[in-house]
Amino acid sequence: MNNISLPIVPIFYATDDNYAHYLIVSLTSLINHANPNDHYHVHILYQKLSPNNQQLLRQLTRPNLTIYLDSNA
Repeated sequence: MNNISLPIVPIFYATDDNYAHYLIVSLTSLINHANPNDHYHVHILYQKLSPNNQQLLRQLTRPNLTIYLDSNA
């Protein structure tokens, strides 16, 4: 099935380097329990998020989960 035809579930987070680890845990849980019949658009608003943490978050992208990082600094 083409991901474009899947229902979109928008999810929003806000974080910084102090909470990036907890966000990764939360997203890992989402990945492990995601409905394969849905496509998740995860929007992450951040301030002071290191390039390393940004890369770790981007690596969590899956065929039915897209991560959008948005600096609100």
